[in-house]
Amino acid sequence: MRVCSRPFPELPRGRPPMFDNIIGNRMTVARLEREIRTGTLAHSILFTGNDYTGKLTTALETARALNCTEDGKWDCGCRSCSESRYLGNPYLFLTGPYAGFYEIRLTAELLKKRDHYAGRLKLIRAVRKLTLRFDRRFLPEDDLKKISGELPTELYTGIERIAGARFVSEEERIGIIDSVSAAAEKLSSAVPSSFSVNAVRNLSSAAYAGVDGKKVIIIENADALSVAAANALLKILEEPPSDTYFILTAVRQNAVLPTVLSRLSVFSFSDRTEEEEALLLKLFYENEEPISLYDFILKHSGWDIDTLNRSVDSFFEMLGSETGVGEFYRSSLTKWQDKSLFVLFWEKVSRTIQSRFAGGAEGNPYKQQLYAGIQHILNEGKTALNEAHQAPESVIETSFFKIREILERGRRA
Repeated sequence: MRVCSRPFPELPRGRPPMFDNIIGNRMTVARLEREIRTGTLAHSILFTGNDYTGKLTTALETARALNCTEDGKWDCGCRSCSESRYLGNPYLFLTGPYAGFYEIRLTAELLKKRDHYAGRLKLIRAVRKLTLRFDRRFLPEDDLKKISGELPTELYTGIERIAGARFVSEEERIGIIDSVSAAAEKLSSAVPSSFSVNAVRNLSSAAYAGVDGKKVIIIENADALSVAAANALLKILEEPPSDTYFILTAVRQNAVLPTVLSRLSVFSFSDRTEEEEALLLKLFYENEEPISLYDFILKHSGWDIDTLNRSVDSFFEMLGSETGVGEFYRSSLTKWQDKSLFVLFWEKVSRTIQSRFAGGAEGNPYKQQLYAGIQHILNEGKTALNEAHQAPESVIETSFFKIREILERGRRA
């Protein structure tokens, strides 16, 4: 694959050299760089923070930096970094519940508008974040049988052609991007719904296999691990091989099993500021429009923002209406077909809950308790979607009635 010495624009001065493509969380990445350079980085670590804070990107950069044979900069020309930029390093493992198809849609749409190296790289990385979850070195036999017919060759041949920019016409280029996006969407539905005990055992065996580099095992959404899977991880997290690093990510640190958490060195990620989000969108997506990162993702994900806002408003109106139950069952909200879009809808509902309930709860312990209960239900829904692989219509129905019950108790009180 062709390597460009500077695939992204220059970032502002003062960034840590190893993580010069990470926007935000400067103290966190500075600590990571310091511990990598001094050889003091723990072999079992946890990245915790909200979605869209850069946890996975930073985990992937940590994996690249650990295997770099030079100075660890993004544009390093060593062989390991050249492979790692495309997430093609054979020592990288990535697993956990998957809800990132919106990134493939977004990067595919932008690349169709303009062909350039950075755009091709972003699409390939987005696809690889999906395909890495089908690594035969750790998937249990049962999961391998389920997905044996779900690994489309056009996905792998397509990203190879996109990487090399080998197109005979603009029509062919657009067609290949569309075929890669369609194949990835099909594959995303076959991702194992949870990280099983057998997968943990296979991954542990892979961790002890001898290699020339450092193995980095990234487990996303560790707060959604089953108790059995989490317990199966305990021993290897406590005593990992000298050439192996585990990086777990979680939104909620306190939802990680305490026995697992006690074996992890924690790195906290905070939400990016408006200025940092604007800089990220300008440098990596060539966006000059004043828009938040979340709304930008929505805009390019297949959601019409006005339609999304109407759907969210309708959801809250039905929650508070006496005839809301009947309206809910007659509405289109009970007929979700696209899990990736539902994840974004659920995120918008969660954000709207904060603005509608959290502000009015200040200084009122009872209202604070109500708000916390509603937020807990939304988090349960997200876990059910990612871990239990429940259908979106089941998640929204269950959550709808639980939230209505909480609001009804609040009105009676």
